[in-house]
Amino acid sequence: TDIARAKEAERLRLLDKSPDTNWLAMLAQRPLKELADKTGQSAFISKFDGTSVRSITCVAPDTPVRTYVMPGMAMPVHATASAKAILAFQPEDVQSRMLSSELPKLTDKTKISIPELLHEFSIIKEQGYATDLAEHVAGLGSIAVPIRVPQLAVAYAVGLTGPYSRIIEQDF
Repeated sequence: TDIARAKEAERLRLLDKSPDTNWLAMLAQRPLKELADKTGQSAFISKFDGTSVRSITCVAPDTPVRTYVMPGMAMPVHATASAKAILAFQPEDVQSRMLSSELPKLTDKTKISIPELLHEFSIIKEQGYATDLAEHVAGLGSIAVPIRVPQLAVAYAVGLTGPYSRIIEQDF
């Protein structure tokens, strides 16, 4: 019924606005583990709280070489796939605010040109996913997709990260 859908939408809005993300970390463990096991890469979820994009939880595969995204870590909005996947779907004023401070050059691949980043955001919206091509950490790559929830703004992304050669070149 319409009333039940409205109540469910309100519950989702309340959970989305909560600073406590433990509920999501718990719910995400099994699907992230399946994704990590299937791909052999670390799977993680990030959240935009209006001022920063932070990782919520990460599951690393059971492999000899693995990367890990620390929960609570701020994701540079101009250099990580998950942050770009979220920011691409924000209104222009939010994008401008998030890109208004000086953007550090983290690797030789990091984009710091705002027009270049805004162009990348338009491509992300079109293709439905974002990449980090060794822009945050040399030698690492990431792919992320926004998590779209009906009646809510994009605030979450799920991603994979690992060695650049595996994530981007071999197994894209």
